[in-house]
Amino acid sequence: VDAHQRRSDDGGADRTRHHPVHPVEPGSVPGDGECADCSSTELLTWASGNLGVVLCNECVGAHRSLGVHISKPLSLKMDIWDAAHQAHILELGNRLVNATLEAHPDASRHKPAPGASIEEKHAFAKSKYVSCSFKADGDGVLAAAAQHTEGFAASGQVHAGVAFLQIIRARDL
Repeated sequence: VDAHQRRSDDGGADRTRHHPVHPVEPGSVPGDGECADCSSTELLTWASGNLGVVLCNECVGAHRSLGVHISKPLSLKMDIWDAAHQAHILELGNRLVNATLEAHPDASRHKPAPGASIEEKHAFAKSKYVSCSFKADGDGVLAAAAQHTEGFAASGQVHAGVAFLQIIRARDL
């Protein structure tokens, strides 16, 4: 079994991928030239496979905190994409998803800028994807931001990738 073996999403049998399937070429999905959540044009190396949006290195942290039942962050460069996630992002993309999830008049007022704090980005993602506050029929309310802590902000937390390891027992080397 090669290094690209992954367990299926439903916990079923392993399946083998001989070549990683990356979702899109840069610029091929409408609106993927900027982060779906903060509009940053820097370090767009992540996407949410099930939501169909492209994300920056900072906003992907917010998506990880939402849980994979809400958002399944995948690296555009390192992760193996299954056909369903690939088709999903090609079908949707930032422009279409944001037209639905940011249709409320207050969405633009609460949308964080690229330089916003990580706490602000987390609050926006929670409101947008969990509470659906910024859909046309949403309440337009931004979730409370987590307390700002020096350790959290100073850590410079950047998500550079996901490593999948296979442990192999060796004998008589």
